[in-house]
Amino acid sequence: MLKRIAVAALALVALAGPVFAQGKYPERDITLIVPWAPGGGTDAVARTLVKNAKQYLGVGMNVVNRTGGTGAVGMQAADSARADGYTLGLITFHLSSYRHMGVSQLSYRDFEPIGLVNRSPAAFVVKTNSPFASLKDMVEYAKANPGVVTVANSGAGAIPHLAAMQLAKQLGLKLTLVPFDGAAPARTALVGGHVSVLATGADEVL
Repeated sequence: MLKRIAVAALALVALAGPVFAQGKYPERDITLIVPWAPGGGTDAVARTLVKNAKQYLGVGMNVVNRTGGTGAVGMQAADSARADGYTLGLITFHLSSYRHMGVSQLSYRDFEPIGLVNRSPAAFVVKTNSPFASLKDMVEYAKANPGVVTVANSGAGAIPHLAAMQLAKQLGLKLTLVPFDGAAPARTALVGGHVSVLATGADEVL
């Protein structure tokens, strides 16, 4: 199960509530709430949707980034919006872990999915000048230096976070996991040399 989870981080567009507005739709611009910071993979997916929205919908689509709470703040904002089809949310895998972590009572039942827009495998990456040339190098160093290797991720409960936890558990490692409000600030921390490794989506790194 965890293997399947680790290669299926996904984002989907969801409508808050069960029904669209009655009559002609859409008649005005649509707001798309992204629960992660600008510059990350989920944000990039959202910007691509926005760029192409008008030719298909006849109206514009505006991205609103609402960060915090490992994505829960943005998803809660989407859930609380009027269910008229003019506020959509970009929902990520994190939603399925909120109740287990005690972060939020939100679940997939609070949304009406309307489209899968992204799928991304998890990856571990380092700076080009890192002493780790392979995953084996990192594992050997982590075993010899418990807690020294810091692994940034896009938030607790995220696929990359779970992948790092599973790696540590299976190999008996003590890694220091560092959560951020999205992959973009986590990536910045890696480039700045503040963390040893970044666990993130492979497409974001590419």
